[in-house]
Amino acid sequence: MPPSDVPFDEALAQLVERAGGILLLVLDQFEEYFLYHDGDGLRGGLPRFLTRPEVRARVLLSLREDAVAELDRLDGAGSSLFGNLLRLAPLSETAAREAIERPLEGGPVTPGPGLADAVIRLLREREPGARDVPAEGVEPAYLQLVMRRLWDRETAAGSTVLRESTLAAMGSLRAIVGDHLEEAMNRLAPAERRTMAEAFRYLVTPSGAKIALSRSDLARLTGTDEAALAAPLAKLAAADARILRPVDERPAYELFHDILARPLLDWQERFRAARLRRRATTLGMLAGAAAAIVVALALAVIGPAWLHKAELAAIDARFAVRGDQRSPSDIVLVDLDDAGLRALAGGADRLPRDLHARMIDALREAGAAVIAYDFEFREPTPEDAELRAAIERAGPQLLLAATRVDSDGRGEVFGRPGDRLSASVGYAGFPIAADGAYRQLDASVGLSGAGRAGASADRLESFAVTAATLAGEPAPRFGRAWIDYAGPARTFRAYPFTEVLRGADPRRFEGKVVVVGSSARLQGDRHPTASGRRRVMSGAEIQANAISTLRRGIPLRQAGAAVDVLLIVVLGLLPALLALAAPARLAALLTVAAALGFLVLAQILFAAGWIVPVLLPLLALVLAAVGVAVVRQATVSRLR
Repeated sequence: MPPSDVPFDEALAQLVERAGGILLLVLDQFEEYFLYHDGDGLRGGLPRFLTRPEVRARVLLSLREDAVAELDRLDGAGSSLFGNLLRLAPLSETAAREAIERPLEGGPVTPGPGLADAVIRLLREREPGARDVPAEGVEPAYLQLVMRRLWDRETAAGSTVLRESTLAAMGSLRAIVGDHLEEAMNRLAPAERRTMAEAFRYLVTPSGAKIALSRSDLARLTGTDEAALAAPLAKLAAADARILRPVDERPAYELFHDILARPLLDWQERFRAARLRRRATTLGMLAGAAAAIVVALALAVIGPAWLHKAELAAIDARFAVRGDQRSPSDIVLVDLDDAGLRALAGGADRLPRDLHARMIDALREAGAAVIAYDFEFREPTPEDAELRAAIERAGPQLLLAATRVDSDGRGEVFGRPGDRLSASVGYAGFPIAADGAYRQLDASVGLSGAGRAGASADRLESFAVTAATLAGEPAPRFGRAWIDYAGPARTFRAYPFTEVLRGADPRRFEGKVVVVGSSARLQGDRHPTASGRRRVMSGAEIQANAISTLRRGIPLRQAGAAVDVLLIVVLGLLPALLALAAPARLAALLTVAAALGFLVLAQILFAAGWIVPVLLPLLALVLAAVGVAVVRQATVSRLR
């Protein structure tokens, strides 16, 4: 080899002399010289070499037609260079047929009948490249690509014949080139596709010209880490892809062939359009979710009666699913039922007050720890003497019921403030829910039992609160609490009123909280509850459940407004997030699973002592799911 400092033309001349023959120098894809190497010795050396008469050589420069004008940049390029210009026309039909059939002669794979004609017809379609294929010729680059893909498909299927039917199944020329590119791009990870979509902006010009760039240059131009570019560049340059090829050791990359430029621009356009559609779809889905959340929050603020009733029914369902709980053994009932009222009142709707006196004495003598007497004595009567005496004998461990409260927060008994009696007095009413059921109790009430406002000194403690205090287990501070019902009516142990008056075993009541009340229909103290299962419960048993709730530290609590809002927001966003992360059918199944899972979670939290809203979060989820479906359908319709 000549020394590196020898001029280009002299180096070639020395090479010809040593070879002793005619030098044939082929410089293929010569347009890349002007793009990457302009300014070296070749620029002046090649024209001088061509004008040396003593050198026996033939030089062939191969370059794209759109780069022919670049030859003017060679120093001293003469007109003879352009006078010997040969334009390579598309292959004739005969040449194309020969290019298809001759390489297969004697090989393990043979062309099927009519294959050459079918390939030629296919290649005479208008190409997806920068130039149109003349109707009378076949573009060699496309011929190479079509035959390679046909070969790959047949050999992959185990066939030794290149069949016309397989070629027809591959589609049009544009489809074949596009499929080749699409397959290669789909083998990339989503992040790699995004990276290469940006990189292709610099590897292919809008007019379809290819440019080679080093990996470091691409990294700087795209704002991507060079290490992140290495994998997708290598994948696209692999033998099974041939979208890119390395052109030097830097490494630098360019398109594998000009034929890929226009399909690649088409792919970029589709990719950008798809990203815009995904972005619009994402915004649409999130807007639908936001609208669903706003609707649910607005309903939470407005609080329509139908929604409140539905939520209460959902809470009742959680009581039913949880099942009956064991009632405490130290709280028992003395119940005046229908048969007892008939036997003791002779058909009247009220018992003689002397019978109440006897009951109070009987329970006091039996050693009851607290006598919670849920009969109200509003007005005085001439027959009150025995009852008043029994009340005085019982003392503060007797708790009397009152539903009238004066301005000083004192319950009225016998038409006068109850604090004048030795017994304790508590408010026996409950807040009534939207559907008429008793589900909660107030810690105390003000004037006439209305509302919870006012100073604590002007309020009367609730019957259950006072009973718990008398039993030695005062309730924690609260305003309004959920009653944790042990079960439906008759869950607590109850003894008939008549049986106790006749002298029941006193050990049944010793050291216990005894709630005395009536389940008789004529007395009207029967009410629906959260655990009633469509049956009513006596006021006395409701009081027993309330007392048990307070003595256990109020195990059921409302989660709070912040949790309510959080659940609405999370479930409202969930359908959109699932739709963006999974296919439509899977996202729909996951949304249904999320709704069921939330119901299970609500039940688990209920068992743990927390009441969370169910209806509004589920409403937000359903509305958001509908919005997502509408946006998805609109997107599909636009694509069609």
